[in-house]
Amino acid sequence: MCFVTTERTDARARRSIGGANRHDCGDHPFACLVCSFAPISKTSPGNCVNRTCLDLHGGFSMIQPIVSDPTVERYLPMVAEAVGPDLAAYRNHIYRVLSYASHFLGDDPRGREHIGFALVFHDVGMWTDHELAYLEPSEALAERVRAQHASHLNPTLVADIIHWHHKVLPFNGSDAAVVNAARKGDWIDASMGVVRHGVSRQDVAALEAAIPVLGFPDVLLRLAKDLHQGSRLLGLCRVISRVYKL
Repeated sequence: MCFVTTERTDARARRSIGGANRHDCGDHPFACLVCSFAPISKTSPGNCVNRTCLDLHGGFSMIQPIVSDPTVERYLPMVAEAVGPDLAAYRNHIYRVLSYASHFLGDDPRGREHIGFALVFHDVGMWTDHELAYLEPSEALAERVRAQHASHLNPTLVADIIHWHHKVLPFNGSDAAVVNAARKGDWIDASMGVVRHGVSRQDVAALEAAIPVLGFPDVLLRLAKDLHQGSRLLGLCRVISRVYKL
């Protein structure tokens, strides 16, 4: 993660663009503070060798909204009754995360199918089990559905996408590119663009215009309160302690 100022970065870039001193933002959950938060005009795109940070400077195409996906549409009805009136907001959250994840993943039909399937279930334990420590019940339901209806999917990959979607640091296990694409996508959407992994503010705003938020952050805050004896603060503490991973 780069904690340098834009002035220092620009000076360093002038000295060493293409050289060993170029900074590399890597795969940090907060991307590069220079590339994510500094004005574009102040930042030299030659400074950063990370694709996601280059995207901010217009080097790559914008996020393409995915508004329908056959895997999501096949399995989302299986949780619709449990999610109830929150379904529209949850559905759009799934599609925004899938859009970001597909951007990071590139052309990978297998990865996209696994992510689409896992996203249907990734938060659903809050509704099905009324539990803020929702990873385990979400994984369990996903596995039951996978075993019965999608046995061609890799159970370990599905479980990893769900279990690590709030991981702060990059996942380094099997199919890391797929797991991390979903992880970064969820971080962007759950943080409402505060964490962007190099995606520009303009692209976040454009995606949210194409796939409206529909109050999903308020849904999560309501559940944090309702599922923890009326205390939103304690509910959020339970989520942070049981769902977020380093």
